[in-house]
Amino acid sequence: MIDIDESDSDHSEIDVGENLNDLLTSNKPLINHKRQRTHINGSSKTFCETVADKDTQDIPTYLLPTNQQFEQMIQNVTHNTMTCSINIDELRHVAILIHHSMTSDLKRTLWTTFLKSGTGLLKTKQQQQQQQQESNGPKMWPSLLKSMIKSCSHIDHTEKDVTDEICLNIVQTQLRRLEYQYEYYQNELKEKIKPLSNYEITIAPILQTFIQQNLQSLQIAYEFAIEFIGYEYEDQRLAFQIKQQQKLNDHQIQFIENLCSHKYESEKSQQEVKLFQKYLEEKKLPASFNSIHIPLPSFIQTLDDSSVRQYLIHRHQQIIHRYKNDMITIYRNISQVYMCDAQKIFDDSMAKLWREQHSLPIDQQFHSVILNLIEQRLTNITDKVQSMYRYKLYPLCGKISSF
Repeated sequence: MIDIDESDSDHSEIDVGENLNDLLTSNKPLINHKRQRTHINGSSKTFCETVADKDTQDIPTYLLPTNQQFEQMIQNVTHNTMTCSINIDELRHVAILIHHSMTSDLKRTLWTTFLKSGTGLLKTKQQQQQQQQESNGPKMWPSLLKSMIKSCSHIDHTEKDVTDEICLNIVQTQLRRLEYQYEYYQNELKEKIKPLSNYEITIAPILQTFIQQNLQSLQIAYEFAIEFIGYEYEDQRLAFQIKQQQKLNDHQIQFIENLCSHKYESEKSQQEVKLFQKYLEEKKLPASFNSIHIPLPSFIQTLDDSSVRQYLIHRHQQIIHRYKNDMITIYRNISQVYMCDAQKIFDDSMAKLWREQHSLPIDQQFHSVILNLIEQRLTNITDKVQSMYRYKLYPLCGKISSF
């Protein structure tokens, strides 16, 4: 199967895996929210600022003084409300604090999800829909968290090295730090807005909307990461339940795992074909294609006739663009072949399951509860893969939608 954007590991199937790795280990934002190290004007460094996250003094790009977007928005508000005493620098400082407060809250939500998953307290969307009143579920630290821990360590870790104790300690420490951050930003914000008249009525709604719009892609990335953790946890919960229902031998356990793996590949291949087809329909190219560079032949640059030179440069660009479009078509066609193969493998596995069940004595067959749990697990895999590709589709369409 062709996957031009991600690696084969589950947590990186949605791009947010790698992005959150960077965010959570270096406290830098996700794509589209790169920051420049800049001091916030008018605030002296206090003990709280030293203890707080190192990005306290960072300003997001969209709020830098060099970015006219914020100033234009404030001028529009000033013009519409006839308020002439607004200090743009003061409001920029307020906006920066709101930004940090919102991002801290997003981080807290993610790390709380890590904690719930690792301590067996996570209630998945599927459980809530079925109104299941279960006690604590299986304890499972998300693959995204483990990958993050391994990547930020100077020592090579295997999966077994990242123990429950290590995960719990890191998550609890991070949550305490984020809680302190959030309170710090909130307190700073309260002090900053005290001198501003009509802040809650006139200014706050405008700033909130402006910042939320600029944080939209960041928020979506977190939402999809949390959603993915839910699907991952639900899969483990159902696998745990299957083993609890009936004593299964090693062959049966492995067969169910293989069936789920084949289902995943089948669903992924279907969504991959749809993704490539969407690129063709939108006449756009994957970001990874930007790395394809075919240098201009040197003789073209030395041509004396500028019109001929420009014509050949233009033709060179056209050929490269057509080449990339042809590659998308080839990827789509190859993916279609793989999709058919993956679907056949899954169908064969399902057929084998039923053949084996019918060949066994009734008392050795899977009872209805296990069959229902297997079906739930396969459905969860479908939902997980579709969620992954909705996120992949977001940069292409600028919105979240189903294929």
